[in-house]
Amino acid sequence: MRTRILVTVLAAVFGVAASAQAGLINAGFETGDLSGWTTFTTADGTLGGAGVVVVPFDTDGDGVASKSARFRVGKRPGTPTPPALEGGGMYQSVTLGAGTLAISADIAAWTPWGNLDGGLFELLFDGGLVDSHDFGPIALESIERASLFASFDVTAGTHEVRLRMSRPWFEGDMSPLQFVDAVSLSGSAVDDLSPEPIPEPTPPPVPAPEVPPVPEPLPEPPAPESDPLPLEPSVPVPEPSPPGPAPVATPRGSGPRARAARRA
Repeated sequence: MRTRILVTVLAAVFGVAASAQAGLINAGFETGDLSGWTTFTTADGTLGGAGVVVVPFDTDGDGVASKSARFRVGKRPGTPTPPALEGGGMYQSVTLGAGTLAISADIAAWTPWGNLDGGLFELLFDGGLVDSHDFGPIALESIERASLFASFDVTAGTHEVRLRMSRPWFEGDMSPLQFVDAVSLSGSAVDDLSPEPIPEPTPPPVPAPEVPPVPEPLPEPPAPESDPLPLEPSVPVPEPSPPGPAPVATPRGSGPRARAARRA
């Protein structure tokens, strides 16, 4: 038999633990243990002789085993006889903003022997029941799967999310096992508390390398004053004398020596 309850509630801020976080811690049991969660039992209930452990199990039926919390709930031996529902579960406190909240979880029950009751799974928010699923009788070597889901408005503040499993029979070695995985919170009540993305720092502008100013050329020093080169002394050029009368050529044999020779 399967019973599903979906209710809408406006949650008030009261009756929850002070050590709350924004969003669930270890919602998918990635750590391999129940870090972030607190376990509890009902008045005459038990979580199983081995306690709660995290094991690989295909809770959602996708063909892939993932880390899931495993329970074996029921009545403790020595307590009043059935049909009182007894067992336990786990809870966690969260801080939310005002808005819409959606809670979901994958659940499963398994036994190798068959059983009259695979377990009643209940989802509670601030102590109020928001969804449930009763697996009822479970067949030999059977795995029964389902999911819990609820959506409602919440006020800003600290709240409690709780999962409870119970059976009306005594817990023992042949009792069915219960599995929980992928507990999830979503909606505007969660988004309002999501940290703002940190913008990447803008690198400071790289200053352009300073180009040293080109110095103005120094004025050329004036050439040193020097005495003008001395001029070569001028040599007076004599003016040519006017030509005199051309010399008269003396005929050969007509000179004084010639005449003296002729006289001898």
